[in-house]
Amino acid sequence: MEYSFILYPNITSKEEMRQAIKGTLDYYINHYPQKRLNGKTCGQVRKESLEQNEFTQYPIIPARRYVRYWNEIESKKKHQKEIIIEEIKNNPNQIGMGC
Repeated sequence: MEYSFILYPNITSKEEMRQAIKGTLDYYINHYPQKRLNGKTCGQVRKESLEQNEFTQYPIIPARRYVRYWNEIESKKKHQKEIIIEEIKNNPNQIGMGC
């Protein structure tokens, strides 16, 4: 878990690593407020949900890097399609129909 090294940069043994992982999980579940949860921690949201017997919807904010990646893929597909269409327009007799 890469976050363990951020919170616990001086790990030297297997046991220290176990403790670092437990500490990291505890930190992100119980002490790290999240913007998408209106400033609550995951642990608070879970506790409230269990006490109320209902589920509160919280938005899932799309990761910009994934959105950007898929936009680039779509742009490349569109560009390839435009190239193929242009080739067909310029050389209609050279494009076979697979027969």
